[in-house]
Amino acid sequence: MTKYKLAILTSHPIQYQTPLFQLLAKQPEIDLTVYFCWDFGVSEPTYDSGFGKEIKWDISLLEGYKYKFLKNYSFKPSSKFWGQINPGIIKELILGTSDVHNINGNFGTSDVQLKKTNAILTYGWNSFSNWLAFLTAFLKKIPVFLHAESPLNQELLKPKWKIKIKKIILGWLFRRISAFLYIGEENKKFYQYYGVPGEKLVFCPYAVDNSRFMAASDELGVMRNELRKKQGIGKDDVVILFVGKLIRKKRPMDLLRAFSILRTSDIPRGSTSPMSDFPNIDDSTAWKSDIAKLKGESNIAKSDVQHESASMFGTSDFGGNPTSRTSDVHLLYVGDGELRPNLEKYTKEHNLKNIYFLGFKNQTELPEYYTIADIFVLPSGVGETWGLVVNEAMCFGLPIIVSDVVGCGPDLVKHGENGYIYPVGNIEKLTDYLEDLIKNPEKRKSFGKKSFEIIQEYTYEKDIKGILEALK
Repeated sequence: MTKYKLAILTSHPIQYQTPLFQLLAKQPEIDLTVYFCWDFGVSEPTYDSGFGKEIKWDISLLEGYKYKFLKNYSFKPSSKFWGQINPGIIKELILGTSDVHNINGNFGTSDVQLKKTNAILTYGWNSFSNWLAFLTAFLKKIPVFLHAESPLNQELLKPKWKIKIKKIILGWLFRRISAFLYIGEENKKFYQYYGVPGEKLVFCPYAVDNSRFMAASDELGVMRNELRKKQGIGKDDVVILFVGKLIRKKRPMDLLRAFSILRTSDIPRGSTSPMSDFPNIDDSTAWKSDIAKLKGESNIAKSDVQHESASMFGTSDFGGNPTSRTSDVHLLYVGDGELRPNLEKYTKEHNLKNIYFLGFKNQTELPEYYTIADIFVLPSGVGETWGLVVNEAMCFGLPIIVSDVVGCGPDLVKHGENGYIYPVGNIEKLTDYLEDLIKNPEKRKSFGKKSFEIIQEYTYEKDIKGILEALK
């Protein structure tokens, strides 16, 4: 049996990558070493600007595979281009490594010293160290596998002059890449747009640790009513869930406005969400241009939802007056960030009830909130290249609502089957879809079942199959 020495270069230990590295290390055909450019969040709590607080993951990120932290010469280590300057990757690719942390996490001598690296997998091209790895690999004729997230629909929103420059730079790079591990349809289209031939494209779906989340779902499912009671939520109430950083690109205010409309008729049902809801943020017009372009591409029909009531605020399953229509519906925000004060202010000013700002929750805490939820919503705008929280929610059998900018939408959300896709910023459409799912428990159940079926195809096992295919 042929054994391949695979090097992986990534920025820092990431909770979504660790299970994949652990499974790769177990493959008899692969001798894996992971190289990190930065020790963010490893030894002690580290400030995360998105969450606006110090965090430290409560699951192990450095067990079950060989790894090495390369010395970073950047004056300001970060995820930006000049935040990772690791010339040590050159030596590693040429000579191999003799001082790695082995599979048990102990520092010692590698048994693969001086053996030629068969391939290097890099995550993206947006750091100086990525380019050091590219150039070294090209000179030494080491195959390079590229894993990136860029979706075409968001790429086409960029200025034409920037795309022209990227075509030159990425064209040069992409011609020399041996395999492109695309994560989904929009990512595949991105590579094709920049001239990548089909024979170099290998499907490696963007995945989370399905087995861990599904096991948690089984364990916590029987405790659902108790978990709801702990939050003051009735067993038959409907829970809408948002998980993520409360930052601009996630557009959390869109969901709050839609929930507000469901609860009261004193707010007009406008077509898009004005940034005036964010008094501390500059009201740039760029987002409006993005929405206009994406609306032109949206293929979602305008009359997908059949309403049982004659009027949005007339008699419905929720009662005869507007303010009681969602007395049994709750909105949970799990996450933190710079927009939290704005969201809390809006909630208070509009006297909204049943809204919970639960703050940052760690990896082992998240399953509790997916368990008590009925509907999962990710209203993000430009910058949401995938949205792995959607994967997590689907492991718990939840119906999904996402904007048409969210990168995972075309892959994970089958419109009208396991959820809905609405034009980004369109509060009215988001409200329609929420109301439809709130009023139809059987639809929630069937959508959730379909979500669980779809997510079975987005696994680390499929990623390993793709990587082995590229190696062979």
